[in-house]
Formats: sequence, structure tokens, C-alpha cells
Amino acid sequence: MFAHLFLNDSEISVNISSSNDTLVNLTGYVIGDLSIDSTTQKILVQLFCDVQGSYECNVTPRSIALSRQVTNQSFNVSLVIPNGTTSLKPIIVNISGRIGPPNTFVIQGTNTVTATIHVNQYYDFSLECNKPKITIQERELGVFQMRITNLGNGQDNILLYVSNNEELYGKKVVCMLSASDIMLIKASEDVVKLSVKLPLTSDLEKMTIHLTAYSYRSLAEQNRSIERNLTLFVTITPDYTLEVALFCCFSIPVIIICFNVFIIILAIITRRKRKRC
Repeated sequence: MFAHLFLNDSEISVNISSSNDTLVNLTGYVIGDLSIDSTTQKILVQLFCDVQGSYECNVTPRSIALSRQVTNQSFNVSLVIPNGTTSLKPIIVNISGRIGPPNTFVIQGTNTVTATIHVNQYYDFSLECNKPKITIQERELGVFQMRITNLGNGQDNILLYVSNNEELYGKKVVCMLSASDIMLIKASEDVVKLSVKLPLTSDLEKMTIHLTAYSYRSLAEQNRSIERNLTLFVTITPDYTLEVALFCCFSIPVIIICFNVFIIILAIITRRKRKRC
């Protein structure tokens, strides 16, 4: 007696997710040949699934009955790839068959088939700011600190830019990033600083900076991007320079004039007293 195992797809590629488990289904069939043994009317083929790595693999049905009338039956193999799997190493799945009781020997013919599952790279990252709202004194430099983490399963390039930079530039506000193109290997992170410089004379008390980050490598496929709104409050100190200048320009001369008038009046009074004496 002979039996052969076949897979419809022995090599496939799959996309996985960073948030959900991925279910991969494989289909195959068993073909039996009982013609060389006239005494055997029926055989029971038991199927087994083995996978390299920490993956969950199942084959259904586990037993397939073949006879002279039913010479082939199909089976299904399900493989679960956990969410956030960072390995790009191919997953090897082996499906083997044995003829069940009372004859428990490995079936003749093709008794093991192998499927190779290639995991495609997926792109994901996070962008967090430790203090999205800060307060500074006028003429001070506002600094925001962002942490970027690669949550994908391969290398990625993250680009950053201020999306409302033209609006801010019209108000003479200058935004400067410590880095705008960041290369991150999987499971790595980096810190980027955004500095905001205000004009020397400004009445701006609040402004919002729209910082956008996107995965350069994922643009064609997944278009992964994140935007964070950063708020800058400015405490404006009253400027008394003009008031002091006006005081110096107008008050001091008036005091001098009044003092001179007082001296003149005092001199006149003193002279009249002397004449009386």
C-alpha cells in the first residue's frame, strides 16, 4: 500500500500585524493506492504537524480514511503567528503521515511535506513627547523632547518635519529639529529635540507646533504616519524701558526748572529782607 502527501502551496509570504495575531492556512491532500495489496480494503492515515519556533500549529482532520473507493482526501494546516513577531526568519512547517492502527508504520511514498512561510516586513513606530505643553519666558528658547521607538520587525527610517512651519515662519518663529531623518533598527529608539526660537519683540502668548513623523519605507505600502500637537506658552514681561526714558526726558528737566525758579524766588525774598533792615 502507498500513500502520498501533497501541499497546494509549499512556499508563501504573509503580512503580519503588530497588534493582532496572524492566522495562516495551508491546504493539502493525501492520495492512497491500495491496488498492490488485495487483502487491504481500507487504511487510516494519521497526520502530524511540526513547526520550528514558538508557533501554534494544527492539522485537521488528524486522521484520514482511504479505501479503494475513496483514494484521496484533503486536509488543512493552520499556523498562528503571534502579534508583534519581530523575526524575519522563514517559518518551516513539516506535515508528516503514518498509517494508523493496526498497522503503525510510516506510510510508503511521500510521507512528509514541508511548507516555508516568509514573514514580510511591517512598519510601525511610536512618537511620544515627555512634555507636550511647556511655558517659557519671552526671549527664551523653548525645547520639546520626543522619543521615537521602532515597533516594526525590521529596519526603518523615520522622517520628521513641522507641518505648520510656514505659518510659524510668518510670525518670525523659527523651529529647529536636532534630527529630521532617523534610522532605527527593530526594537530600537532615539531621542529628538525640537527647539523653538521666538523673535526678540513679540506679543505671542501661545502657539501650537504641528510635528509630523512618518515611516519613509512604508509610504508605498502602509503609509504609517503620526502627528503630535505641541503647545508653547510664553510669559511676557512688561517692558518699562520706554517709561523710564520718557521720565528722564520730561520729568528731570521740569524738576530742574522748578528748582531754578525756587532759587530765584528765594533770592528775591532774601534781597527784600536786607533792604528793610
